[in-house]
Amino acid sequence: MLVPGCGNSRLSEQLYDAGFQDITNVDFSKVVISDMLRRNVRYRPSMRWRVMDITDMQKLKSPSFKNFDFRF
Repeated sequence: MLVPGCGNSRLSEQLYDAGFQDITNVDFSKVVISDMLRRNVRYRPSMRWRVMDITDMQKLKSPSFKNFDFRF
């Protein structure tokens, strides 16, 4: 699951705790990603955090993100 522009939202933490543990969080802010990684590394070790511009999807280099749906 990709969470673009994750910021400091608790959404990915709630999804992880509900059983959706294959989560990649993306934000352009190094400070936010660093804080969120620090907050989650102990309790949600398989959650991934990336500093990047979400408009450059090629940087993810993952076949699982080749096609995806948006949910609002």
